[in-house]
Amino acid sequence: VAEVLAICDRCCDELLDVEYRTACRRLLARVAAGNPDFFRRRGRSDTAAAALCFLVGKANYLFSAHRGGMSIKNLMEHFRLSQGSVSQRAGSLLKGTGIPLRDRYGDFTLASPELLVSARRRNILEARDRLT
Repeated sequence: VAEVLAICDRCCDELLDVEYRTACRRLLARVAAGNPDFFRRRGRSDTAAAALCFLVGKANYLFSAHRGGMSIKNLMEHFRLSQGSVSQRAGSLLKGTGIPLRDRYGDFTLASPELLVSARRRNILEARDRLT
């Protein structure tokens, strides 16, 4: 867990920001508490860290092209991994935590405002205000 944390922190410090680092740390804590077997299996720490950053990025629309976001390819290049291996690991990472990969509308969610960055929260509030 400590190794995955260090790799996540390094990625967020180099590519993202402190809000993403905090969200990744919170997600890592949830996974460690809800699915500790995930870290007992054989698996690469860099793939787990990439999966955490990928999940937090997807939930926060980091990879949204029309919002000027980062590409998934750029994130994967940082870890020197392929997207397929990371997205597959992301699903197994969440298994047992009670966090769904998708909500009932098919959107990607981590089902907690604690895992959102301020820009995503602002987008949600703006969408709410447009609809009211």
